Amino acid sequence: MDKIRFGTTDYSVLFALAQAGLTVANFKITYTRWLTSDGTSFTKSTATTLTALASITTAHTNNYGIYMSATVDDGGKFLFRADFPDAAFAAGAHRVICSLYDDGDNEVAQRIFDLTADLSEYQGAIWYDAAAAGTGTQLGVHGLPRNPVNSITNAITLANSLGTKRIMVKGNAALSISTVDFTFESWDGTGQITGSGSADISNAKLYDLTVIGSFTMDEDTRMYRCAVGTGGSSISGLNGSCYGCTFGDSTALANGAYVRIFDGQSHEISGSSGNCEISLGGYDSTLNVYSWHGYLSIQGFTNAGAWADINMRGGRLTITGTDGDYRLFGEASLVDSTSGSCSVVNYMISADVTAIKTRVETGVPNAAPGGNNGVPTVDVNNYIAGIQGMKNDFDDLNDISAAAVNAEIDQALLDYDSSNGVAKESSVLAIKAVTDNNHGGVIDCNLLEINDNSVVGNLATLTLKHLNIVNADGHAVDISASGSGHDGVNITSADARAVDLLGKTFGLNVESNAVSGGQALRIYGGSGSNSIGIVATGTLYSAYFTSDATAIRIAGLGTGHGIHVTGGDGGATGDGILSESLATNGNGFKMIGKGSGKDIDADEITNILADTNELQTDWTNGGRLDLILDDILQDTGTTLPASLSAIDGKIDTIDTNVDSIESLLITVNGKVDTVDTNVDTLLSRLTATRAGYLDELDFDLQSNISAIKTKTDNLPSRLKKNTAYSNFHFVMIDSADHISPESGLTVTATRSIDNGAFGACANSPVDVGNGLYRIDLDASDLNGDTITFRFTAPGADARLLTVVTNL
Repeated sequence: MDKIRFGTTDYSVLFALAQAGLTVANFKITYTRWLTSDGTSFTKSTATTLTALASITTAHTNNYGIYMSATVDDGGKFLFRADFPDAAFAAGAHRVICSLYDDGDNEVAQRIFDLTADLSEYQGAIWYDAAAAGTGTQLGVHGLPRNPVNSITNAITLANSLGTKRIMVKGNAALSISTVDFTFESWDGTGQITGSGSADISNAKLYDLTVIGSFTMDEDTRMYRCAVGTGGSSISGLNGSCYGCTFGDSTALANGAYVRIFDGQSHEISGSSGNCEISLGGYDSTLNVYSWHGYLSIQGFTNAGAWADINMRGGRLTITGTDGDYRLFGEASLVDSTSGSCSVVNYMISADVTAIKTRVETGVPNAAPGGNNGVPTVDVNNYIAGIQGMKNDFDDLNDISAAAVNAEIDQALLDYDSSNGVAKESSVLAIKAVTDNNHGGVIDCNLLEINDNSVVGNLATLTLKHLNIVNADGHAVDISASGSGHDGVNITSADARAVDLLGKTFGLNVESNAVSGGQALRIYGGSGSNSIGIVATGTLYSAYFTSDATAIRIAGLGTGHGIHVTGGDGGATGDGILSESLATNGNGFKMIGKGSGKDIDADEITNILADTNELQTDWTNGGRLDLILDDILQDTGTTLPASLSAIDGKIDTIDTNVDSIESLLITVNGKVDTVDTNVDTLLSRLTATRAGYLDELDFDLQSNISAIKTKTDNLPSRLKKNTAYSNFHFVMIDSADHISPESGLTVTATRSIDNGAFGACANSPVDVGNGLYRIDLDASDLNGDTITFRFTAPGADARLLTVVTNL
């Protein structure tokens, strides 16, 4: 299907005809215009007879025609030109069908065109200018850069037809959209948009425009490089984001708005205050000004949910309000007129401080860069040079150096707590530096106090909620008690674990350095009846332990015992060791001795070994227990169970076979009954007359079958697959009247085998006469199941014949 831009003029339609030499005056043309895309509504022109053109170079003339060439590459057809009127391609239709008829009102050719607009001329937008004279909604005609429309309603209609969401506003004329919603769109240009009522530009994008008036916006509304409420006007209902925009005297946010301003600035200074006023709505509005230059005044802070983050880049900021929260950043002069419950967090650097610094730097005399690094000098009487009557009350200004500054700082640290006589604060500052910066380091100091108690005399107490000490190499903690009769560690727990230890090598390594009698670790259980000195669990109870973790492993060194346990010491009745294993395969108690030490004293297991050795003797061949078992087997026999089992299996097999035979007999009996019933039915229907018919039927049937077979044997067979066939006949019909057989043609023969592409037949057709032709079909022409032949010739209708081959 072809495309053509509507509004095209002087267009000639070319048709391919099957025959040349016909008189042009015998042709007529019509055109049908589809007014809807589906063609349900259309108009058709009256058929108009063509007039012959003088030559193919003659200019377009409505309702004229001419043969263009002898033939074209389309089955030997001829090219014909017909000049259609401009009305055929005018705007207002979706499609036009151009038709060519012969003098018998038969349609001999047809061309279909889709009417389209030249979208590139729109540059992706509909153009609007209030001062323009153009109006209308004809796509391709109105809303172009050269022909903008002056109606926003027309602009939106054109935008919908064009499939764009962009309006280009030209000139400086105001565009009022008080009665039109144009959401999810893009506005661009150099003009001005004026909103009134509830003009909806939610989700819209505005570029380089002047925006004033009242609008309905949402958080997705975007404005880029726009002049917002400028030119002595104002804007209300502001919401969304503004990028690089300039603001006028008065801007009001929508209720509950969320406004973000990037690189904003004030447009002009008016009145004594010189402020660009931005007013928040009465609800929980949020204003984020990420960068602002110039004068800015924030108004309407009367709601607890109001929030404003302001980042100034110079100028003056005035804030007012009785409630809500301000956070201020950047650099500007600040006028704080807030009151009531309004909260202000000010991180700004005042522009006044910067101005003072500038004045000091430029106003101090004798501050030339070449003299004393810009610092004024003093005379012999310590008066500052260049300032009459100003005596130097500071350190010598002529001695300003890094070493001197460092010395002053060091002295100040030492003087901070002169009563103690030590640099107490140096340690404090060192610790604070490490903790404030949230990183590890070395604190090079001695703790002289703990919790305001002096460590002198070792009587200070360090109270910690949790102490986590990790050392990758060496002991994590070294504890030594030098006093007589005092413990290195004394751990007491009122109602919990006193110690919970986990170590990669040893959870707890305790050694006694005493030559003799020293106790490395001494543990007492509580005084209660169920108190336990140590609870050790070797089973898995957390991700830190493997499944074969050992709770306590005790080894004797040298000739010493791994463990020495005494029960009932001092007359008590307690066991020396009470061992219990909760695991299925866990040992209740396991000990290993080193050197000459034994796992367990041999005297304790002598009796056990004697008993087990006696059992081993009794179980040997000929032993007491073995002989008893032999007597039992002699009485019962060793083969009886096997024989009984074999007999039982055979009985089961016989039972199964009997069941199968019984089932088969039931089935056979049912079938015999059915046959008997059928025979009885046949005998009741068989009369003497019918018996005679059967005899006659049997005699005639055989002769009739023989006669039919004789005839069918003489019937012609179908074309055989992949087998040559001679003298295949077909008829060619004249293409002018589509009725008369046409002789004397040069026929081209092609064939499609099993839905494949048409290819030339091996042989050419031969004219038999009176429109009849024949062709000898080669085996390759019939090498398929379904074959369609196509015979064509100039001046004749194409002939299609389909055959089905036989194997």
